[in-house]
Amino acid sequence: MSTRLLIILLFSALFAFDGFSQSNKYSLIVTQYQLTNPKALMQDIYRYNFENGEFKGKEKLLTVTGKDNAKDLIRADVEGSFIFKNRWLITGIGNIIDLQTKQVVSGDKATFIKESGDSLIFYTNDILKENFIRYLMLKQVNTQK
Repeated sequence: MSTRLLIILLFSALFAFDGFSQSNKYSLIVTQYQLTNPKALMQDIYRYNFENGEFKGKEKLLTVTGKDNAKDLIRADVEGSFIFKNRWLITGIGNIIDLQTKQVVSGDKATFIKESGDSLIFYTNDILKENFIRYLMLKQVNTQK
């Protein structure tokens, strides 16, 4: 019973806080598998748009290939994915997708360590590439179409 109350209080606090903002537009980013080629793990990435709590439609951002010959490529479906600065989708295996320009910025596999300002820090442990730290400054990434 106390858990339910806590959840209700958290939602109430979030909606109350939102009442002070000028914009009541929100988006939900969703990854959906294509069933036509299960081995390739084709994934459509959508943005579901809401305004004032009402669904306003969805927009297909891009399609990515998850696997090729059983090797992971872009995996937006892996646990640990998050959105950075309301623009960048960082997948659970370290891929970076620019949701604004609808492009894959980095298809490299890496472990996210931390963010620092407008930069991301990743660790890679690859027998072919060796161990290294990758520091990606997103302000300098050229993702223009």
